[in-house]
Order: sequence, then C-alpha cells, then structure tokens
Amino acid sequence: MTISPTERQRARILSNPLADGFKLTILRIATGVFLLAFFLVRVAAPVADLDNWHQMALIRESLAAGHLLRTDVFAYTPTLPQVIDHEWGAGALLYITVKVFGGWAIVPLKFLVVLATAAAVVFCCRLRRATFQEFTLLVPLVIPAFGLGCATLRPQIYSFLFFAVLLYLLELDSAGGRRWIGPWIAMVVLWTNLHGGVVIGIATLGLYWIERVVRGKPHAHIPGVMLVSAAAIAINPFGIAYYRHLWTTLRMPRPEITEWYGIQVLSRGHQALFGLTLAILLALVWMRGWRASRGALIVLAMAGGTILHARMIPFYTVAWAAYVPSLVEGTPLERILRLPFRNRLAATAACVCLAIFFIEMGLFVHVYRLVVPNDRFPVGAVQYLKEVHFHGNIMTHFEHGGYVSWWLYPAVKVSMDSRYDVAFPPALVDESYRFYEAGPDWRRTLAMYPTDLVLLPVHTAVAALMPETGWNLVYLDRYFHIYARPALQLPFCDGSDRALPISFP
Repeated sequence: MTISPTERQRARILSNPLADGFKLTILRIATGVFLLAFFLVRVAAPVADLDNWHQMALIRESLAAGHLLRTDVFAYTPTLPQVIDHEWGAGALLYITVKVFGGWAIVPLKFLVVLATAAAVVFCCRLRRATFQEFTLLVPLVIPAFGLGCATLRPQIYSFLFFAVLLYLLELDSAGGRRWIGPWIAMVVLWTNLHGGVVIGIATLGLYWIERVVRGKPHAHIPGVMLVSAAAIAINPFGIAYYRHLWTTLRMPRPEITEWYGIQVLSRGHQALFGLTLAILLALVWMRGWRASRGALIVLAMAGGTILHARMIPFYTVAWAAYVPSLVEGTPLERILRLPFRNRLAATAACVCLAIFFIEMGLFVHVYRLVVPNDRFPVGAVQYLKEVHFHGNIMTHFEHGGYVSWWLYPAVKVSMDSRYDVAFPPALVDESYRFYEAGPDWRRTLAMYPTDLVLLPVHTAVAALMPETGWNLVYLDRYFHIYARPALQLPFCDGSDRALPISFP
C-alpha cells in the first residue's frame, strides 16, 4: 500500500509531538523578534519634532503663572483672543519627562507608547482568532506607513494608541461584554486632553454602530455611548470652548502643511503599499461578503481619510493590522499565506536573519538617540543670541519659533511658531509664509510689526533679498542668518565652524 506525503507528515507529527511543538514555539519566537525589530526601526526617527519646544514652553510658563495659560505670551504679532491648546496634556507629559529624567527619556517614552499601540493591535487580532502566520506576513505591509506618524514624541501618537485600544474594546463589545464602556469614557477624557484626535474615536464608534445595524447585531447601547463620549470632551481646562475649537480646527485649510494634503504627497513606495493593502482588503471583502467582513467599514473609512489627508495613514494602518489578518480565514489567500511556514526550519532561519538585519539597522541609525541638528533648527543662532544677551522681537519661520521661545523667552518674543490653529489667525500664518517666500508684500510685512531681528533659513527666497533692505547681517552659519534693524547695534559672528550641541532639548 502506498502512503501519501500528507499521511507521512501526519504520522511524523503524531510520532513526535513534543519535537514539533518545540519547533513551532521557536518559529513563533523568531517571527516575534523579527516583527519587533522591524517595527522599532520603522518607527524610529532620531530628529526632534518642531512642536516639542512650544509644547514644553507652554507648560513651563503656565507653571510659573500658577495656571494653564489661555492667552498667548510668546508672540509680538497679533494672536487669537483665547488660546485653546488641545495638546496641552501631551506637552505637560513631555515637559515633566524632560525635567525629571532628562532629554534622553523622550525616546523610551515614545517607544513605550508605540509598543502599547502594537500590543493593543495584537490583542485585537487574538480576539478575532487571527493566526500568527497571517499576522507575520500581512502586518509588515503596513508597518512602514505607521512609522510616518511617529517622527518623534508627537501628540498624535497618543491618538494612535487610544484608537488601537478602542478597536480592542469594540471586540469585547462584539463578544457581548459591556464592561468596556466605563474605561472607554475615562479614556475619552484623557484622550481629549492629550490630543484632539478624540473625534476620530467617536467617529469610529459611529462606524461600528452602522456595521452592527447592518449585520443585525445588538446595537442600541452604542448611540448612548457616543453621546456620553461627546459630553465627556467638555472635561478639559477650556470647557465647552473646546468644542468650537475642534470645529474650527477640523474645517481649517492648511495649504502650507503637506501632511494635510492627499495621499499624493506620500512617496511612491508608501503609495504602492497603501494601494496593495487596500486591494487585499477589497479582495477579502469580495470573497467573504460584506456581512462576514466585520470591521471592514472602519478600515475603509480610514482609507478614505488617508486619500484625502496623508496624516490619516497611521489610523488606517492600525485598523488594517487589527482587522485584516483575521479576514483571511476561509479564503484562498489563507492557503497561500501558510505555504512559507510548511518548512518550519526554513521559516525560522529566514525570520532570524531578518531580525538580525533590522537589529543591526537600528543600531546603525541610532534608534536610541534624539538629536537637534543645526540644519533644521537654529541651534547656533540661538546660542549667539544668548551670548549677546539679546532682548527684543525676532521674526521667525513657522518651524523655528517654538525652539526660539523655549530657549529665549521671556527676553525674546517671536512672530510665528507652529501653533497653527491654536494661537495665530490663519491670515497671519499665510503672511508669514509669504514673507519667507519673498511674496509681493514681503517688505510691507517686514515694516508692519516692531521687529528687531529676522531669523532666516538660508534656503528661503527672502534670504537672498535681505541685503537690499538696509538691515545688518549680524550672524551667519551654513543654515541660518540673522539680520538686525538698521538702528540696532549687535556684534557680528560667523558661526559656520562652531561646535554646537545636538542632543535634545
């Protein structure tokens, strides 16, 4: 009698189940290490984020004042009558971390948040009974795009975390549990005070409710949870004014900030991965049917948001990783994804090699560091202003005002920083950008405000025109120039060869 290969394989497993179980355990560990190494490398960005400094400066000055500041103190240009900083909690956590542990602690804090996000995704997949084979081969497709939202410890990463936790809580709800509602409401309050992305959480509840209605599942409690969640947003230092701020922020055009553009601003590689993952989702929905594709509506909504605004792509990747691996079950793709794992020894060796590669890459790019390079931030220019004990008003670019305020306020006030929708009227932001782009009215902007110095990145168009104004060049390095108004006498400094600190902050 002839024994088929399948029967021989089953006979080997039955004859030595402990050995096979050991091989499977080793394979799972290898895949886990590979995924962890790949994830950490892709979310690492050793350059500090431009928003960090104005967030810390707000908390520092608020502590000095004895209350959270609700009017601007950093700018000499016109600002909004009430400053509603929806990221104040993230700034407080950042400031406390730096003051207690030092700037080095920002990197582990960021990794802690993103790893918690990944853990929530893994728990969600486990509740949905996705296998490790499907998870291992599919999730790497979205990890690079998730890394786009984790340049450093940005307030947005708290929204990614809470969004992932919400998806996990909704899985508990699908299983019939209701104990998640209380923790969720508490999470809404925390989310509100860390980042305005809480609106995405409430919108996700709405999508979940629609899906429950369509599938004929219990759903009557969801609208109530949404109403209580919306009411919980009012628990913040700004009260109900926070609602108006959110409404204004969500509708505000941001032509100067590329991440608010559509998906076309992403690299071709990220666009290709987005297209591939979206095609996989649509194929699975077509094969399984809409009613059997639980969670697909949320993923598709996040895909639509990404197409309109590229900064939404981390939410899409979280939803995709949480839901899509489990949708593979029972489809032809399931058999395809399990083929690489038939030879467990080869699969383990491949995962070990990939893990070693990404660990070495992480060490090479210094994933454990956070630097402040002078080509992106005016490190040398600020050091010069400290040395000459400058007091006055500095015209600053959108990207550099926060850094200047952190180091030089209250001696110095700035014209602009990156608090786009928080502190400045949109017209003033546009005016600032037109100045640095040497727009038609740039000279009028220079004369309109009580400006003492102009801090210029050398790559801006106006940098080539400033010598024609009669203002005096008082500082230069390879990346920044400082011009002083004609009546102001400051010593000249060429900082091109200076050794500058690069560690955060």
